[in-house]
Amino acid sequence: MTQIKPSTQAPHRRRARIPPDVAIDVLAIHDLKARYAYFADHKYNGVHRRRQPQAQLDRAARSQAACFTRDAVWEGGRDFGRRLVGRAALFAFFRGGPWRFAMHFYVSPIIEIDGDRARGWWRLWQMAVPRDGDDAVFLAAVTTDEYRRERAGWLHSAVRFEQMHFVRAASTDALQMLSTLS
Repeated sequence: MTQIKPSTQAPHRRRARIPPDVAIDVLAIHDLKARYAYFADHKYNGVHRRRQPQAQLDRAARSQAACFTRDAVWEGGRDFGRRLVGRAALFAFFRGGPWRFAMHFYVSPIIEIDGDRARGWWRLWQMAVPRDGDDAVFLAAVTTDEYRRERAGWLHSAVRFEQMHFVRAASTDALQMLSTLS
């Protein structure tokens, strides 16, 4: 089982030149994270309600969970699933989730490749409407990720949310305006 390491380990200093094989792996991990965000956001529509029928929500949640190894560890803290282990637990969480609407933006990645394993640090900027509320929230966080290369390619083996900050928007009007841009 994957054990998530404390994030007190800072990224290494970047080499002046990135070898082509490392660059290919880094791009594959960028693609993995983008797909994860796509499937996470694909569960919602522009009127801030989960898409129907349930089968579509389940397909998106299953695709989200497929971005993780079978033994993946998710450290979501109090607000995002606490500690979950395994793809089945992730699917159940993603299927329910805390949001009625969300849009994820992962930016400023630092990715370090070490053979068939890698570590990554991402900044998350997210707009969302909680499942049990009407007011939009803006979320900023850092994720510390671990990845493993498997037959299917690179997958998340661990994700930890840190430095989470929530700000309530004045109303959902701002989020409605932003959602029309997608």
